[in-house]
Amino acid sequence: MNKSSPPLLFALAQLLAGALPSPAADARVSSWFMSESTRYARVRETDGAAAAGAITWTGQTLPAYAGVQEVASDATYVYVRSHGLAGYVMGPWYNDVARAQLFPNRPLARNNVWRFPRAATIPGTRTLTGLGPVGLYVNGVSLFDNRDAFVWNGTTEAMGAGYWWRDAYVNEGVTFDGGGAHQEQTGNYHYHAQPPALRLQLGDNISSNAAGGGSVAPGRSASRGSTVTVTITLPTTPPQPPANLVPVGVTLAGSIAGAAISRPSAGTVLATFAIPANAPVGAQNVVVTFNPAPTYTLSGAFTIQ
Repeated sequence: MNKSSPPLLFALAQLLAGALPSPAADARVSSWFMSESTRYARVRETDGAAAAGAITWTGQTLPAYAGVQEVASDATYVYVRSHGLAGYVMGPWYNDVARAQLFPNRPLARNNVWRFPRAATIPGTRTLTGLGPVGLYVNGVSLFDNRDAFVWNGTTEAMGAGYWWRDAYVNEGVTFDGGGAHQEQTGNYHYHAQPPALRLQLGDNISSNAAGGGSVAPGRSASRGSTVTVTITLPTTPPQPPANLVPVGVTLAGSIAGAAISRPSAGTVLATFAIPANAPVGAQNVVVTFNPAPTYTLSGAFTIQ
């Protein structure tokens, strides 16, 4: 058996068991995104919690690693082990648009091993997928199908048998976090639809304005020893200074000074960071300073790997 371990992480897309492997490489083995699998999963339980999240939370009293932890293969199958937790900061979750009532469930680490056939066959008789996991994204997070647990039975919406299933994105979307996921009663963190935070981490065509507090794109991460140019979306509080005012400084991780600083628009700042080989790793703050004030601190907004 061939093994790749530990860490492999994130990436957008369900691993499709029916696709044929290429002669050169089997995507079932090589497509797992590995950037953050050595990091502990993090959760924000409320809007008032620290943006960087916490490595333990309600129900999860011990830290657990994010992402895919191991991939193994033989001639017949590919095996993927994951705790089912994303590498971005998960949560918070609410039951209402006003974000006044907390969603009761929290994600819990699992020790799942998934098995994917390397040469799948299409069955002659089709069966409806169940309400639990039907696939796995390349960050090791479960994919549920597009239904929630309620169905129109001819009279009302109820659990059980019926005619038309409700769409989970439409009916449960208010309970999703910024990553587009939530968890059922057993703590299985999962997606029902496209996962925006995962797409952002993969450098897909998506941007972010994280929960009222600004963001850094693309990707929000870079390796030690690299040079990266980022677009920083400024928070809206305190009010942004006039659009013609360029920051006097932008720093990463407390001491890495940004260069070539510019202000493409009132809400964005462009800066280039040369990240030293000995830079601290993990989630780091980005600080944007104007003269006169304000100064914006984007907590945990950029990850050095």
